[in-house]
Amino acid sequence: MKNKSKNTLYCFSPPVMIATIIIELSLAIYTFLKIKKSSVKTISIATLVLLAAFQGAEFFVCQSYSWVDGEFVSRLGFVAITLLPPLGIHLANLIAGRRRNWSTITSYVLASGFIFYFFCVHFVTVITILRSKYFENIRFITYYFNSANVSFNNDDLSDV
Repeated sequence: MKNKSKNTLYCFSPPVMIATIIIELSLAIYTFLKIKKSSVKTISIATLVLLAAFQGAEFFVCQSYSWVDGEFVSRLGFVAITLLPPLGIHLANLIAGRRRNWSTITSYVLASGFIFYFFCVHFVTVITILRSKYFENIRFITYYFNSANVSFNNDDLSDV
């Protein structure tokens, strides 16, 4: 059995979470300041900010600060991570030269449905899912796998 060192940084340790947030936000600011205006730039910045937002939500939920509403923060984390697949599909379609594609529109519609669900439906297990690092909600798993399936099996993307 390996000995655990006091100086080892584990994947979900608070210092690693904070460092990840700082790196993602720094890259978003750098991209905003240094890259010329384009749709790819906007989607890239949004992706970095949402990744940082999810990491921040995970940090606050896992640290269990008394002044943080864990359920609300976990819902924000789910919103952030729910928007990542549509942004990825949108970015892939933009890079491939397809401005308005059915997979992009469908992915944003599905994400909007999940965001509505997270904020408007009483969803007790949200905090449990973030704390345990497992996606226990089958609808969320289905959404993620279907997003990946659409992006990889899109006939329009086969020529890329």
